[in-house]
Amino acid sequence: MIGYEKTRDAIAANLSRPEAILTAKDVVLASGCSGALDMCISALGNPGDNMLLPRPGFSIYKTLANSLGIDVRFYDLLPDKDWEVDVAHLESLIDDNTVAIVLNNPSNPCGSVYGREHLIEILEVAERNKVPIIADEVYADCVFPPQEFIPLATLTTEVPVLACGGLTKKFLVPGWRFGWICIHDRHNVLQHEVRPALNSLATRILGPNTLIQGAVEAIFNTTPPAFFTNCLNVMHENAIIAFSIFSKISGLKPVMPKGAMYMMVSHSR
Repeated sequence: MIGYEKTRDAIAANLSRPEAILTAKDVVLASGCSGALDMCISALGNPGDNMLLPRPGFSIYKTLANSLGIDVRFYDLLPDKDWEVDVAHLESLIDDNTVAIVLNNPSNPCGSVYGREHLIEILEVAERNKVPIIADEVYADCVFPPQEFIPLATLTTEVPVLACGGLTKKFLVPGWRFGWICIHDRHNVLQHEVRPALNSLATRILGPNTLIQGAVEAIFNTTPPAFFTNCLNVMHENAIIAFSIFSKISGLKPVMPKGAMYMMVSHSR
């Protein structure tokens, strides 16, 4: 099932922005964010199609796509530019069989957080080539000061965005396996095939457990802001300590993360 309507209402209310309004019909629940990604990749791709994935990136994207006979092409992230997307390389990979770009922001494993201008650059590529984006935003709001998390869908009225998220990271409850897909589709491009496909896929899996569905509204509305502040402070302090230690080791070159829970370190022999 796509999830209880009251739960989807709560998610839509919490994640809506003036530039990207959501209703319950735009939300599909999943068993964790990985389950949401699985459903999006399955709904958009067929054998012989291709999807564009970040490199470095979360390995499950390739696993899921390849299991469905979907080819993967990797676009480069640039370590000397805080792991921004090599936009020219991204666009060079697109052809008539490209069905989606997967974008992870904030990033696992890079710890990058993209700014407004860079996200718009990526969206311009997608718009020119009429390619939808699967936005893995499970680390939404897990960013260090003075960074700001900007939901991708708030920056476009043209590119369809399937935004995947969950309770796992922000609320620190990975074992609850509670995720969602938010469908941003201003011109109903996904109306006749992708939306029905996501709804159908939701009926063939177990989905998130019903107890957590019933608790979501209270989780969103009653969790004290201090909880998030304290969690981010601890993660930021640990990142600073790790960066300082790695920077002093000959042959290692860490890239200071801007968010999420990871740090990339290069090495020279």
